Amino acid sequence: MATPKTDVQPRFRKPISAAGFYRETASGLIVGACPFAESLGAPAAKGTTDVHAGFAGNDASNDFPGPFTDPDVPRNLRVDFAAAWDGGNVTVVGVDQFGAAVTEVFTASAGSTVVGTKIFAGVTSATKGAVGAAADAASIGTGDKLGLSADLVADVGSLTQNGFHQASTWDSATSGVTPSSNLPNGSRVYAVSYVAAL
Repeated sequence: MATPKTDVQPRFRKPISAAGFYRETASGLIVGACPFAESLGAPAAKGTTDVHAGFAGNDASNDFPGPFTDPDVPRNLRVDFAAAWDGGNVTVVGVDQFGAAVTEVFTASAGSTVVGTKIFAGVTSATKGAVGAAADAASIGTGDKLGLSADLVADVGSLTQNGFHQASTWDSATSGVTPSSNLPNGSRVYAVSYVAAL
């Protein structure tokens, strides 16, 4: 039976006090959830080179040379593959919005921009899968999926954009939300409310 409790802390970086429900397991672990609201600010528009500029597929090294620019807010990444890219898949390594290690493999698709699903707060390295024959490049940018500060318990929540309700897609696997329209452009301010895990 869930027990009402105040001053519980969801799993995220900034401490808060919020009413919620919890239970204590036999081992003493406290589990539960509480309602939570936060502002996501006004993220910049998605890009294709804002994390790393183009890296040639035929470069003798498979390691992107850096430096890497962290996303302006925790969000998903995209890799833009030039038309004749033949340097294999691109693997990006970094940390998510909770400081945990995260790795994502972007399957090569020449002439296309491949959109990732994981949330990156920072990028530490990237590699390509092979030394290709063509000089065509792959670059790393950001997407429209925004990371939340707390651990989302279900694929549901409420998003507003400049104070107006905005349709959105929620992802509890990565604790992220993607606006369905009115996408980030640096001036649209987003706020969210959802149920966060303790």
